[in-house]
Amino acid sequence: MAFDIKNHTLSREPEDVTLQVGDEEVGIKIKGMPWSRKRQLASLHVKWDSDGNTIFDGAGYINECLKYMIVEAPWGATNDVFLATIDDELGIALEALVPKAFGTKKASDTPSAKTVKKE
Repeated sequence: MAFDIKNHTLSREPEDVTLQVGDEEVGIKIKGMPWSRKRQLASLHVKWDSDGNTIFDGAGYINECLKYMIVEAPWGATNDVFLATIDDELGIALEALVPKAFGTKKASDTPSAKTVKKE
């Protein structure tokens, strides 16, 4: 089977998403997070301490992803002020939209070295 780049690029059109927030449903529009932007945001939120250990600012990463991804919502702009005022229910629903900062969605998404060599 021939490689088809269309299978590996994000749509330019926002996607309608319905969030379940407690007993309510909330409709929003999101755009996909490109691989390069995800890597950039993850890198910006890794710091090193004086012993050379890494510290990941997960909250900062999540907030920046949400600000990038949410293009339309009933609350208006998704910004730092908005994110600092929401409760756990809405925060947890929004957090589920954010891609993992490191790794893949699941182990089977990553081809093994043996598979890569065969291709």
